[in-house]
Amino acid sequence: MDQTDFILSIVNQYIPSTEKTTKVDTPLRTDKNFDNEIKNSIPATEQELKQLYVEYKAYFHTIFGQLCHNMKASRPDIANSINRLGVFQAVPNRLAFKSVYRTLQYLKTHPDVPLLYPKQTFNSSTTFSIPALEKK
Repeated sequence: MDQTDFILSIVNQYIPSTEKTTKVDTPLRTDKNFDNEIKNSIPATEQELKQLYVEYKAYFHTIFGQLCHNMKASRPDIANSINRLGVFQAVPNRLAFKSVYRTLQYLKTHPDVPLLYPKQTFNSSTTFSIPALEKK
């Protein structure tokens, strides 16, 4: 399954294709300071949320929801990132927006990571039937 076009259509809503993107190797920061920053972060005020909305072109929960759908549909590589960002759903702040933006950057620089199903998983001679629908 290759959903590169779908992923790029979402990413391009927030990061224009003309904008140069720094390549990131992980969808979320992995340093120890990041955990401390999450623990010590405080929710954004209403005014700060308005500024973040203008800066990032969307509300946090909108971007988060699109990434969550991507994760479930075809990108399990961002699952940990989405799980960690979920704590910001009710009370986002600048750290949450920066982190979700980093996940978008990761997807932009790694758009074509398809799900692969080995041939051994499916046997062409296997038939699937539902007993209740079979004619007797």
